[in-house]
Amino acid sequence: MTKKLRIVLATSSYPSAMYFVESVCREKNVAGIIFEEKRGRKESILRVLKRTRKLGLLKAIDELIFYFSKRFLLGKGKAFSKTNDAYIDNIPICYVKNINDTEAKNFIRKLKADVLVVYGVSILKDEIISILPKGVLNMHPGITPEYRGLDPLFWSIINKDFDKIGATIHFIDKGVDTGPVIVQNTIDVRRNDSYATLFEKVLKEGINSMIAALTLVENDAVKIINRQKSSSRLYTRPGISNYLAYRKGMKTLRESRNL
Repeated sequence: MTKKLRIVLATSSYPSAMYFVESVCREKNVAGIIFEEKRGRKESILRVLKRTRKLGLLKAIDELIFYFSKRFLLGKGKAFSKTNDAYIDNIPICYVKNINDTEAKNFIRKLKADVLVVYGVSILKDEIISILPKGVLNMHPGITPEYRGLDPLFWSIINKDFDKIGATIHFIDKGVDTGPVIVQNTIDVRRNDSYATLFEKVLKEGINSMIAALTLVENDAVKIINRQKSSSRLYTRPGISNYLAYRKGMKTLRESRNL
């Protein structure tokens, strides 16, 4: 008889993340949930200002403007605005400022977790990765290695690379979205899609892929998908200066896809 995995989820409390948590909890044996606190407006501004030293003032301002206007410019999805909190009532929860905090590590050890499932949290350090005997699985809302890093859907649209819109489940290693891929699927992109509907499709595909990946891990049936010969690129946060290219990409999408 296959032993059930003891799974700990780590994510934020944004609506899409809560939808992710709810969906996985319905299908798998979740032993605990770690919620990484949302960054406040002040923290977000400070973070961008710190990037000024690395990127320069103009680029930092470019990112900051886009960050605060993103929902207005790209549209806000409605599918994840409401979730049912009842599904987590009996599951232990840990709230942390950062996934690498001592509280998170102690929580994972206490629950004797086999695997950590992450979506939309800070980059993990080796100390926390090494705790999990079955490793750490990340749900990345993009196709790796071509679209690693931030906002892969946005960059796929800019590049008019519509066949590379999808989700990847991979083990986490020392790099950024460079770990071994175990499940990867693209979505059906239609002419009448918007950014919001594409994001919804990617998230749902990512959830289904994560559930499939956990079943593979549970049954010791993981087979690594070889993507080593594919081009690899790490994308950073987009800026308002990228918005025109995004609009052109969406126009091409509507002219080239089926209903």
